[in-house]
Amino acid sequence: MSRLIQSQPWERPDTPIFSNSPPPQPWMKCNIYCPRVIYAEGKYRMWFSGSAVRPTLYRTCIGYAESDDGYVWSLHPDNPILTADSLSWGQSLNTPRVLYDEDEQHYKMWFLSTTHVEYRDDGILAKNISSAMGYATSRDGLHWDFLQEPLIHECRAPCVRREGGRYRMWLNARPNPDDSWETAYAYVYEYASEDGIAWTRREHPAVQATGNTKSCVYPEVHKINGTYYMWHIGHLKKKDGPMKMVYHEIFCDTSTDGINWTLNHETPAFAASRDLERFDWKTVSTPCVVDAGDKLRLYYAGCNLKTNFNLFEGGDNGEGMHLAVATMAKDRL
Repeated sequence: MSRLIQSQPWERPDTPIFSNSPPPQPWMKCNIYCPRVIYAEGKYRMWFSGSAVRPTLYRTCIGYAESDDGYVWSLHPDNPILTADSLSWGQSLNTPRVLYDEDEQHYKMWFLSTTHVEYRDDGILAKNISSAMGYATSRDGLHWDFLQEPLIHECRAPCVRREGGRYRMWLNARPNPDDSWETAYAYVYEYASEDGIAWTRREHPAVQATGNTKSCVYPEVHKINGTYYMWHIGHLKKKDGPMKMVYHEIFCDTSTDGINWTLNHETPAFAASRDLERFDWKTVSTPCVVDAGDKLRLYYAGCNLKTNFNLFEGGDNGEGMHLAVATMAKDRL
């Protein structure tokens, strides 16, 4: 295998945290993705999306896992802890974003739910999707109270930070409500809120697809040593690698204020391995970065299916979807 070209020196793991081939719990047999990890109340805590049915992205649930060190994880026995049955307005629960409010001693979750989907004639890929962002709170991270109305429509994948007593959010959204559903995957907007419920969007997008990418989705924003970093995935424009396919890889943009961004969509920050023997040869996606002192941890979803992942309905040969963590010394960022 030729040397991978990527802009950040992440140390790639040899094995994933969880795989769904075979699935350790039946609810995640068709898909697992979007690990969202925080450290709160003495433990690393992960919420992630999964599904037992295909097509998967529009009928997902949320599972939960805990860890003492951020590397070895235990799945909650009652997973999935959240399903769309808890919601009055959506068909799924996915891309959770959780903050722990130490003053209120509550967990706060922003998530997406599909509100409408139409499929192509093949019944596998969608030709039209509508989705909205919801909100929930919890004392223990397991039992949640939902706000029974969506906060923002026609969007995808929130990233929420608390700064100076206010909330900042970077969110995939359509430039205009009537734009095609696919446009949300190419634009990230910044929003602001006093309470995490009522949000105001900036007029112009913070980041949009450029260079070698035709998307910029699943934004993950951190402020490290005075610089804002936004990791996100990009669907590449050109086919590449041993299977001559379009890869999903993780890119990283930078900013001094979180408003004006310098884009780098030519070289991924963390590339798909392209090694057919590895669990992440095909895609690396849904980044979540955790600051662990002198190290950064990149939690991500990987895929090693040699077929369309929209056709995957579970397996036991190691080919499927996986959650993993890469590491990098913070001073090498």
